[in-house]
Amino acid sequence: MADFDRSEDFLNFAHARFPGMTPKLFDTPLDASLGPATSYDRLVEIIPRSSHPLCILDLACGDGFLCEELLAKRGNIETLIGIDASPHEVEAARYRLRGRPVDLRQARAQSLPLADASMDYVLSHMALMLLDPLDEAVREIARVLRPGGIFAAIVNARGVEGSLIEVYRGHYQRVARDHRLASFRQLGDPRARSADGLREVFGTANGFEPVHLYPCDLTLRQTPDGVADIMVQSYEAYCLSDAGLTELHQLLTRDFRRFADEDGLVRCTMRLRQVIVRRL
Repeated sequence: MADFDRSEDFLNFAHARFPGMTPKLFDTPLDASLGPATSYDRLVEIIPRSSHPLCILDLACGDGFLCEELLAKRGNIETLIGIDASPHEVEAARYRLRGRPVDLRQARAQSLPLADASMDYVLSHMALMLLDPLDEAVREIARVLRPGGIFAAIVNARGVEGSLIEVYRGHYQRVARDHRLASFRQLGDPRARSADGLREVFGTANGFEPVHLYPCDLTLRQTPDGVADIMVQSYEAYCLSDAGLTELHQLLTRDFRRFADEDGLVRCTMRLRQVIVRRL
């Protein structure tokens, strides 16, 4: 069994097995009380519709889904760069964005291959809380942003809560005893998952004005099978073999039926947070 001490090593392992998984879950409308936009749309909306040409970095771009959305919905992008540490995700992004004007590169967030003050915006979807060491990455973001430039991200605040996650944890522990391929110590820096931690990281010492934080919960109503699909798309579940994932999915589907409403759908909420901060 592989035992990963570094977040980055485990993430490369996970994305090699399951590249391009994030959009399959998050290309979904957020809580209706917050508007119809997806979490990706919340980042696209940060970019103004002006005619002024802009330089944008999608940090931890994954398979290029956000880059594709930016090209479709904003016509004033002069330079669009996508960077990801995983060669498998960069390969998937090149396939998705083939023929599009996107500069895709494999690199670490802690050592961006970009010139100082070269970006107007840096965007990141569901990745900031995975970066370790985090302070180095934040200082790199500040370095490549122009003075007054904006960093915006969607992060996982607390994930799925309540009875559903308790059912998941019980089954996961039992399945993992027989089907675990890998384990990891900790993913990223826990400060990126808390409001106080984000205020600390994005402080003046790292080159930023006070950070603005907004809730953007993802509330889904899915069949029991659909909720099981969501639960097995976690990094923890990616530690299981294919047989283990199948067994875990079957157990969750069976037990999630008792949480279904009269229409057969189960309500599942993921606690997300939007981060917006301006470089000094």
